[in-house]
Amino acid sequence: MRDLPLIVIVLALPISKFFPVFSVIDDAIILITIILFLILRVAKLIKVGVIKKFLIPLFIFIMIALPWNNNNDTLMVVLSVFFVFKLHVLISYVRYLTPDEFRRLINFLFVFTFVGILFQVFFPELHSHLLTRELSRGSLGIVLSGLQANPNYLALTLVLFFVCNKYGVLVKFLSILSIFSTGSRTGFIFTIAGWAVGKLDQFSFSRLFLYSVILSSISLVVLYYLGIVDTILNDIKYFSGGISDNLYIRGIMIKMALSVSLDEFPFGVSLVQFGTPYSWASSVYEYYGVAELHFFYEKSSAVFDSNLATILGGTGFLGLFFYFYSLYYLLKLELGLQKALFYLGTVVLISIFMPIFSSGYLALVFSMFYKFLSMEKISAYPTSK
Repeated sequence: MRDLPLIVIVLALPISKFFPVFSVIDDAIILITIILFLILRVAKLIKVGVIKKFLIPLFIFIMIALPWNNNNDTLMVVLSVFFVFKLHVLISYVRYLTPDEFRRLINFLFVFTFVGILFQVFFPELHSHLLTRELSRGSLGIVLSGLQANPNYLALTLVLFFVCNKYGVLVKFLSILSIFSTGSRTGFIFTIAGWAVGKLDQFSFSRLFLYSVILSSISLVVLYYLGIVDTILNDIKYFSGGISDNLYIRGIMIKMALSVSLDEFPFGVSLVQFGTPYSWASSVYEYYGVAELHFFYEKSSAVFDSNLATILGGTGFLGLFFYFYSLYYLLKLELGLQKALFYLGTVVLISIFMPIFSSGYLALVFSMFYKFLSMEKISAYPTSK
């Protein structure tokens, strides 16, 4: 039943809309159940090579992420560091799932996702009343968000069913159609990148690059007709503005993270002071003139949507290097050099826009993508006809 904690993380997503306490259930599940499981198997994990190439850079990152002064609550400091480690933990955890456990998990997520889509399509008003937070995107008549209650989360989930060979043409077609219906820019990026990573063993790099360009071009045409290209251009325009007068929260955090990392080079200001739920009282926001923006005084979770900005601002360029190096080595243990590098590149790209290190649900999606890539034969988990 090692898949049960992961299923609870999925269910917590819609339940948290009615009971906000469930919004922290992924933290509780990971901290208590999963980490205890990993500790029990620490003897199998700790080898000389792992200590040198994974645990040491991880330890260095944690040291960099800690604040330099003692004026911070110890619990808040610990939680702020753990905030960005969910993908590390879940990748380590899914490696221990048996074929049956993983099959149950992917089957559950498949049903959960498409039941949510059907619920929204056939009962749009009820779905909107209960779950939807975004009603318009480009010229889309309906913005799919499913039981994930978030168009981006739904799109990233659907990519799993598109790139996994265990699903047939019909499922892949419905997945792509649904991804377009979310209007998620990040979903399109992951669709192309995820497909490319999964085909590394089948095509040469030049052919894979050509196919990726063709898919990207087709996607841009579709996005243009859906009116979503205009929203991308607006975000770029907002990003070009100053930090304090920017209307695009990811742009605000990325530009502020760059400024912080240069001002505090090569370190950041610590994760308890930047880009986490434990940094609202940080003087950093006042110093850079953003404390009065509604994102900050309303304590919007959009502030830490860009996990790349969180890590860069909190730990600087040095911390960023050790963070991704530790993740790379964890991936390389199963995927090999080439796939690990391409997977890491995809993760870095998506983390600019989405909280894939701090959201338990998104960390689960990307750990399952890792599991797909690590399987020698996807057909070992057949479920669809």
